[in-house]
Amino acid sequence: MTSKISNRLWLLLLAIIIAISAVLIIIFTRTSGMIVTVYSDNTAIKTVDLSTVTEAFTIKVEFGEGYNIIEFDYGRVRVLHANCPDGTCADQGWLVDSRIPIICLPHRLMIYLHDASDAALDAIIR
Repeated sequence: MTSKISNRLWLLLLAIIIAISAVLIIIFTRTSGMIVTVYSDNTAIKTVDLSTVTEAFTIKVEFGEGYNIIEFDYGRVRVLHANCPDGTCADQGWLVDSRIPIICLPHRLMIYLHDASDAALDAIIR
């Protein structure tokens, strides 16, 4: 009898831990209010609230003879294609959080994701 109670307590504790984990995942991965700003040669050229994107769309950013095609989707953004020599910016994949921006050095392109509650970026360092 006591082993049944003990097993039920462990199952209840496990269920509580799983529920708390699920809530934390939802809170920390939500895209509400995530703003993406695209800079070309240190000038902001496009700002998009990713939580309002209902259908994926692309823009083409040209710099000299080079270009980047940027794709915006709900909660994420990426460089779909770039004609720069190494293509590192396109290889980065989807940008879904603000830890690492997408940067294309040959085309002087920077894509930053930040929370809407942030007033603006502090600075851009060249």
